[in-house]
Amino acid sequence: MSPTLLPLFAVLLLATLALAQNTYTVHHRFLPHPAPSTPPPFVSFGSFTPVARSLDLQVDALTGKQEVGQTDDGKGWYQVGVAAEEDDEWLIASTRACYLSSPPKVRIHIDDSLIPSHISIQPSSSSLTSCQTTTNSTSVKLPSKPEEIVWERYTSGKTRGPSLAPPPPIDTTTGAPIEPVPEKTFLAKYWMYILGAALFLFSQLAPEEPKPAGGGGGAAK
Repeated sequence: MSPTLLPLFAVLLLATLALAQNTYTVHHRFLPHPAPSTPPPFVSFGSFTPVARSLDLQVDALTGKQEVGQTDDGKGWYQVGVAAEEDDEWLIASTRACYLSSPPKVRIHIDDSLIPSHISIQPSSSSLTSCQTTTNSTSVKLPSKPEEIVWERYTSGKTRGPSLAPPPPIDTTTGAPIEPVPEKTFLAKYWMYILGAALFLFSQLAPEEPKPAGGGGGAAK
């Protein structure tokens, strides 16, 4: 390999490793009602890798992780969990188990860093009649593969709020806002111009001084 291509190859390798770390495992379980003293463990059955600038969420099945035969009487809960980071708490969403008579929709919120931030479950409208009463028993099975669930990705965008006016200056001695200087009135602003115009008009309207009478005359003898 050419020495000039080594840095490029290293960058591509690091990018590939970084993308590989963004694969998350999906877990699920039935939580019976009433809840037992020891809750049943979650079962991992799918994984997904968030892709930038993509609105789709592809959840792939895990080899050897398909659980078949787990059922619930419809009175318990169905839970889906995703571990956002290795040391963080799981993101868990719950819904009534009786809603699994039809495929539910699982929405996973992905932030700008391509990390899951929230998860929610929306039951199908056709399964609402299965949970009208709590006395009826509706046997449902735990989904065995991701294709039995409708997956949806939600990307939350950041919105900017309206810009706020700057705060008023504070008097350091009292801690109170400094009162703004009151605006001058019209006369206070332009009294010099008004006075000058008045004097000019007065000088123009004043009567002219009488001129002395002319003519020569001899002195009286």
